[in-house]
Amino acid sequence: MRPSKILAAQLCCAFVIQAQQPRKLEENLDDGKVVYRLLALKGDPLSFDGACALASEYVGEFSGKRHVLFMIAGDSAALGRAVVHGAVDGDAYAAALRSIERLGPAKGPIARVWDIDGVTSVTYRNGSELRQRILNGNHDPLWISENGFPFHLLHMRLRRMGQGSVRQPDYDLQVFADSAQPVSCAAVRRLTRRISGLTNASGVTLSVRSDPWFLNDVDYPDILPFQPSLQPPGRRQLLDSPSLRCSSMRGKISCSGVGFIP
Repeated sequence: MRPSKILAAQLCCAFVIQAQQPRKLEENLDDGKVVYRLLALKGDPLSFDGACALASEYVGEFSGKRHVLFMIAGDSAALGRAVVHGAVDGDAYAAALRSIERLGPAKGPIARVWDIDGVTSVTYRNGSELRQRILNGNHDPLWISENGFPFHLLHMRLRRMGQGSVRQPDYDLQVFADSAQPVSCAAVRRLTRRISGLTNASGVTLSVRSDPWFLNDVDYPDILPFQPSLQPPGRRQLLDSPSLRCSSMRGKISCSGVGFIP
């Protein structure tokens, strides 16, 4: 898939969808620019065309927001597995493997709908079937570039952190991406700053790896259903893969990682 030249000014809509109506809102957060909702659906299994139809419905509803993240699943348990680790105690890698072994990957039907500046990506998994459709555009909005380095957006999460300094809720935004090229610290720092401008969250963290396996991060699912391979890497590969994590707190950015380039 061809990377887009820039990260669009409006980062607007990601959904994870599994099953049909009726709808139950599990979580609803809005920092003024970013909307984050978790929605459980029940009923007949979701079709790929049904996911695309829901994408059009919700993207239209939230036009004008800088960033909307929607997670939708058949029940609360499935919804949780699509958002965070199933187990986090002790050794994070071992806990993730135990969770994967016990529960297996999300077999679906499950879909992610992600809209950036009016261009929508719908990714759908149902067992071994993995499909993607781009709506309202001719490029994949999940591919972005910074300073000549391409990044593939994987997952995001908005969290409420309490009351801010002016008695308004404070938020934290987590963004995850992978890159087939060497992980550049300068490019990740610049991208972190750009994403910070799309949200009112006081804290923004961008985590980048050379693969889509963030098994040591509690804000990332054990297995992201929308990647081609659902087989986790070995511990040594996980530890040796280049990775970088940049955090922005009220404009100040700090980064740490392994195997990255300047």
